[in-house]
Amino acid sequence: MRIYESYTSKECSVCRKRHNLPLSQRTIICNCGNILNRDLNDAINIMQHFLLKNALWVGYQRFSDNLRQTGLSIGIWF
Repeated sequence: MRIYESYTSKECSVCRKRHNLPLSQRTIICNCGNILNRDLNDAINIMQHFLLKNALWVGYQRFSDNLRQTGLSIGIWF
């Protein structure tokens, strides 16, 4: 299975807005209120892509609930 990682570190994991960030900027700060380390944001985006394409909705919901417990908000997108 292929998950395309293009722009996953530049795209907000909450609102999906793509930011034009230089590689030296390690924190993504979005207008929606999401402030997150770029690598963590990237990992969340890749996991969301995987779960939406391949996992049961229950798995995605559990992942979302775990994110919310950490204080991160998450948007549902298709």
